[in-house]
Amino acid sequence: MNINLLPWGQICVERQKYFTKQYLCLVVLLTVFAMFAWRVILEQKIGSVRGLNTKLEQELNMKKTMVQEAMIIKEKAQYLKNLNQKILATKTLQAQSLQILTAISHATFNDAYLIEITKSAGEVTINGKANSITSLVKFLQKILATNFFVTAAVQEIKSNITGAYDFKININI
Repeated sequence: MNINLLPWGQICVERQKYFTKQYLCLVVLLTVFAMFAWRVILEQKIGSVRGLNTKLEQELNMKKTMVQEAMIIKEKAQYLKNLNQKILATKTLQAQSLQILTAISHATFNDAYLIEITKSAGEVTINGKANSITSLVKFLQKILATNFFVTAAVQEIKSNITGAYDFKININI
């Protein structure tokens, strides 16, 4: 008995071609879907990274602003510190000037008249008039007796037409 299997074999081959085409279409379709899904996932990740980057840039800008403000505050603090030092120096100078004037006023008496008192670094210059050399010597002795002044030296003495003496004294503080 001979059975012709040729038509059945051709049908099997046709069926295999049909299923192969379907599998191939399914694989292509799944590949396209996978690529699309992968792209969506990547775009979401890129979006989240961009959002994080934007947030970090904002924070960085905020930190830069804070650093700039801190620098301004530091500069103002340094300015105030310098100003405070100048105020303290001025107060010290005023106190020293007051001590100088007090010491000179205690040394002054009726026979010596002061015309001008100038102060420079560590030195006081006094221009004045005295009725006699003795009055000038007493004035110098009283100045040195205050213990505020270190040395006193007569820089210039001139006799004027009234018989009084014009003098210029340098005193070291």
